[in-house]
Amino acid sequence: MPAGIAQARCGRHRSPRPASPACSLQHQANGYFSNYASIRTRRNGRSPGLRSAWTMDRKYDCDRLPRAISDLARVVMEQSESVQHYQAMTLAELARLLPTAHRREWWRLIAEFLEEYRWEPTESRSQLLVDEPPDTGDERWDVLLAALAEHLAARDGRGAPSWSEPRRLRRFWFPFNTPAARADAIVHAPAAFRRRGVFVSAQELEVA
Repeated sequence: MPAGIAQARCGRHRSPRPASPACSLQHQANGYFSNYASIRTRRNGRSPGLRSAWTMDRKYDCDRLPRAISDLARVVMEQSESVQHYQAMTLAELARLLPTAHRREWWRLIAEFLEEYRWEPTESRSQLLVDEPPDTGDERWDVLLAALAEHLAARDGRGAPSWSEPRRLRRFWFPFNTPAARADAIVHAPAAFRRRGVFVSAQELEVA
């Protein structure tokens, strides 16, 4: 058998076939999904309409792909509009969330609040602290939230919210109660926490 025929049969020198219209549209749709699948609604995970508008493993023929892409683009626009109306969590909302979560999740919620607070414009952050948080069911955490409000306000050059002043503990509390964490907190606890009897290092707050 001539060498050229053998090579053609084994596929070594095959010329690439031009992409079909369906493949091209499939690639375009995949691009839409990849670009926007990360859109989130506030604390609800993936935006609910994206999966229903486009399923990656579903096969569309050439006639159906343009409609699928159009549907996906519409959903993306709707979800983008909803993201524009996003509002950061307030400290009062955080206090209402804590009792509904398992204790192991409380620091994760604190971290989520801090992340949203950091992304807010400095001039509007005070609005996240102004309302007095309701009781969490644990006096130590009620005082911790007051200390957090004062600490964040001070970093932005503002005074503490008035509701935070009376909240104090009669006994010292170390939220992270290992010997190393206690030693670190005694040395590095921010003033707003220390004077209320809550000993947690500033570093713990940054990585909460």
